[in-house]
Amino acid sequence: MLLQACITSTFVVLGGGFRKLLSFAVVAFWAFYFLTVLGAVVLRFREPGLARPYKTWLITPMTFCIVALFLLAIPALAAPQRVIAVALFVGVGVPVYFVTQRRRSTGVGREGLEEHESLVTDTAPRYGSVEGEAIKI
Repeated sequence: MLLQACITSTFVVLGGGFRKLLSFAVVAFWAFYFLTVLGAVVLRFREPGLARPYKTWLITPMTFCIVALFLLAIPALAAPQRVIAVALFVGVGVPVYFVTQRRRSTGVGREGLEEHESLVTDTAPRYGSVEGEAIKI
């Protein structure tokens, strides 16, 4: 927490203020919102028979994607340097993701984790059970 506070304070001081830091974060947020909803739309076409707890009309996520693109285009036209900075900042995180995933798949740092996972899955409530009978999910 202290490291995160120091990094945020450094960005506020060196980055030109809280307003610029906020616009930096908003661009990243809307980019990921757009990608998430777009991924759901793509999944809907690739896996049409997949069971879903709720299925919306296609116009709703498509409208959201259009609005998100509009909200991304405004800062891109007003301050393209910030959008490039966001892309670079997110791009730096991609190798970190792959390093942590490789560590997770090889089992490095997972001592005792299997026992913990079994405790969680054994005590978790089963959704979809009817009068004590568990239904496979």
